[in-house]
Amino acid sequence: MARTSLPFAKGLPIAAKKDVVVIGGGPTGVPAALSAARAGADTMLVEQHGWVGGQINQEMPLIGFLDSNGKQIIRGLGDEIIKRLVALRASPGHIRDEHEASFTPLDSRMFNAVSFQMFKEAGVTVLLDSYFADVIMEGETIKAAVVANKSGLQAIEGKVFVDATGDADIVGRAGAPFTKGGSDGKMMALLLWMLFYNVDWERFRDALMEDPQLYDVDPDTPGISGEGMKPEYFQKTRFVNFWGFRNLVREAQKKGYKPGNWRVGVWCPGRMDQGGYASLRYETADGTNDATDGGNVSEAEMELRMMVPDAVSFIHDWLPGWRDAVLASVSPILGVQDTRIATGEYTLTEDDILTSRRFEDVIAVGGAKIDDWETYKMIYPKGNYDIPYRCLVPKGVENLLVGGRSISATRKAMMSVRAMGICTATGQAAGAAAALCAKGNISPRRLDHRRLRELLLQQGVYLGSGELDGGSGS
Repeated sequence: MARTSLPFAKGLPIAAKKDVVVIGGGPTGVPAALSAARAGADTMLVEQHGWVGGQINQEMPLIGFLDSNGKQIIRGLGDEIIKRLVALRASPGHIRDEHEASFTPLDSRMFNAVSFQMFKEAGVTVLLDSYFADVIMEGETIKAAVVANKSGLQAIEGKVFVDATGDADIVGRAGAPFTKGGSDGKMMALLLWMLFYNVDWERFRDALMEDPQLYDVDPDTPGISGEGMKPEYFQKTRFVNFWGFRNLVREAQKKGYKPGNWRVGVWCPGRMDQGGYASLRYETADGTNDATDGGNVSEAEMELRMMVPDAVSFIHDWLPGWRDAVLASVSPILGVQDTRIATGEYTLTEDDILTSRRFEDVIAVGGAKIDDWETYKMIYPKGNYDIPYRCLVPKGVENLLVGGRSISATRKAMMSVRAMGICTATGQAAGAAAALCAKGNISPRRLDHRRLRELLLQQGVYLGSGELDGGSGS
């Protein structure tokens, strides 16, 4: 019988011993590390790329800073970064929108520069180009994280760890419970963004209004007002975020054009001189779209990048206003929409979001729509909702906190809390909690949420109108 595993035993050098170790430097990990360090913890951030920001490096705008009523609910470190970018003319700030509630465009290169400067100011130790591989456990406690980089395999010891990987990688490696995908085990498609310059946005928007059926403008997709996405929407928005073109693809096929097995989405980041983005989506051969599987990730990377020439030809030939568009770049990373979700002390639900439920241990307030890519429908909360601290505390492991897309939530609820603006808030809360636990030598499960909420308020976080009194007391 062929062997399916090989024994591996090797002493690992200890690269660092820290109070708080944050794994993942995306929109969750950056504020997590800053929050922990500013709270007085000796903190290290480990990131697999040579840059930070995660999906921000696809030039994606941040969604979720404002709720559907226009109230700013995401403040704290996420907002501090945006304010620094505004001062550098690298972001216009938070912009209200009829269908997204708000969006916050930014320049990813300047985001990296600002983040690195803030790390230096706060005293965060940053380890780049280092891939998280595994954990070393002592019972239900993580002793060290194992990372791989140009120095080889290394161990990083920590008192408390923050899983900011977006995929709950630490949760999975530690043997803690999680869910993944829908009832059929399938996850949402993987994406790849392409940046174009020289797009004629006026012509493109005119075409959407003139023939909405051809371009899949869906009048049944409700916006904040409850009305559908009417063609007139494109007259007044500075931000075009639009998926579809299925009818256009079919029309192209009738005329002999044979596009690949992909769908196209386009968006303009808010200024007509900033170019435009087109996105491809791909479903893996095994049908799972599981981005926690190395083979699937490699397959998707290759297949999506091989689609680019045909996609560019289709865009030039069939999208109005894009004939003279110039392909400037292709994203260096895949767009992953959902993978593992940690099972925590509380699981946030779709009902919690849609009924604006309040919790006494609230550590962040969300307001982003439930962006259901399975049905291509958007479900909007009325106002905003609380995210309780218990969603950040995974079961089955003692010194781990989770932030971002992987916090404990149902899959429908995850489709709202994964908004990058909200990720900055749950990341900051996880980092602050980790610092308090490390300094007090206590498990996150035993942390008094009132101490955490007090620290978050000191760090400028918005916790709702109840502040330290909490919400409904659920």
